Amino acid sequence: MAKAAAVRNKSELKCTVDEFAEFYLTAHPLYVEFEPLKFVRFFPDKDMTQTLLGVDISQPLGINGSECAYPVGRSEWIQLLVKLRALPAYQEMTGSEFLVDAIQAYLKSKGIEKSSDYYELYFVRMLSVIAFLYAYYLDEAERPISELILKDKERRKAVHAAQVLRSALTTMPMANYEEAGQLKLLLKRFARYSAKESMHRLPVPFKDKDTRNCDHALRLMVIRLVILFKIVNKDTNRALIMAIAKLAAPSVGPSSIKRHIDDGKNYLISVDALGDYYLDDLDEETLLADINGTPGFYGVLELRQRKKAMVSLRIKARKSR
Repeated sequence: MAKAAAVRNKSELKCTVDEFAEFYLTAHPLYVEFEPLKFVRFFPDKDMTQTLLGVDISQPLGINGSECAYPVGRSEWIQLLVKLRALPAYQEMTGSEFLVDAIQAYLKSKGIEKSSDYYELYFVRMLSVIAFLYAYYLDEAERPISELILKDKERRKAVHAAQVLRSALTTMPMANYEEAGQLKLLLKRFARYSAKESMHRLPVPFKDKDTRNCDHALRLMVIRLVILFKIVNKDTNRALIMAIAKLAAPSVGPSSIKRHIDDGKNYLISVDALGDYYLDDLDEETLLADINGTPGFYGVLELRQRKKAMVSLRIKARKSR
C-alpha cells in the first residue's frame, strides 16, 4: 500500500477556499484598471517595469490617481457593501479585532482615517486582497509538502527532461520550423534559469527541503504579502502581515512569521526586475542594516554579497553626483 503524501496544515480559518474566493469575486469591481494582486506573484510580469511606474507608494496598496475614487455609483456601492457584509468571509475577517486594528493602522498611516470619505472603499479593498491570499493559502495548505518545496533532485529531473525534449525537437515534428525554434529556445532558457549549477539560475521562493514543523503554505503566503507591500509601499508593513498570518494560523509563533518575512525580503531583492525597484530611494543605512539581518531561506553568502555590492554601487553613484 502506497504511503500517503505528507500534508502539514496549521490553518484555523473557519471559512473555506470557496467562501474566501466568493468574497473576493463579489467585491469586484473595486478598481477601473488597477490590480494590486499582480504584485503577489513570485515571478514578475514581462512588462513589470512599466507597471511599477503606475504605483503611488504613498497610497494604500499603491493605488494612484483616479483609481482612488469609487469605481461604481454611490447607490450601487451601498448595495454591494450590504451584500459583502452578509458573507461568511467578511464576518470572519472583521470578527478579528487584531486584524481590523492592523488594517485601520495601515490605512491611517496612508492618510485614510475612519472618518475619511473613502474609508469603507479602502477597507473593503484590503479585505479583498486578504481574502484572495487566504483562499490561496487554504488551497496550498491541502497540498502535499512535496508540492510546496523544490528539492535538488526534482530540479535536476526537470532540467534533464527539458534537455531531452529539446534534443528530440531535432528529429520529431512540429507544425512549422518557427514553432520548433521557439520551443527549443524556451527549453534552453528553462534549463539555464533552473539548473542549480548555472550562473544564470533564477531564485525561487521555495525551500529546497522540508524543515520540521514548518507550515510551508503559510510561509508562501507571508512571502507574497512581503512582495506586495514592498512593491506598493516600499515598506514591509510587518504588523499588518503578522496580523494576517495570526488569524490564519494562530499556533505559529511570531518568530516563525518573522523568519518568513525575512525570507520574503531576501527573495524580493534577489529578483532583478523587483530588487532594483525595492532598493531605489532607500538610504544606505537602511540597506546596510538589512544586510546584517536574518538570512532567511535564501540566506546564503552569495545573496548577501550581492546585496552589499548593490549598496556599494549605489553609494559610489551618489558620491559621484
